[in-house]
Amino acid sequence: MQLDRDVDPEESLAIGMYVRFPLEAERSDNDFRDFRIGQIRSINTIAHTALIRSDPQNEDEPSEMECSLNHIEKLT
Repeated sequence: MQLDRDVDPEESLAIGMYVRFPLEAERSDNDFRDFRIGQIRSINTIAHTALIRSDPQNEDEPSEMECSLNHIEKLT
C-alpha cells in the first residue's frame, strides 16, 4: 500500500485516532529508529503538532508526547 504524500497531515489525522510516532521528538537527520503506537489526544494546527498518549514501555518514557504532524503515521 502506498500512502498519498500530497495529503495535508492535518486533514488525514483526527483526535482519538491511533498512530505510529517516533519516540525521539527531534532529530536533525529525521532518521528515526524507535517508534511507538499511541492515540491522538489533541492537535495544534498552529504549531503543526499533536499530543499523543501511549503506554510507556519503561519508567523513563513519558505517557504523553508532543510530535510534529509530519512524523506521525495513521494506522490502518
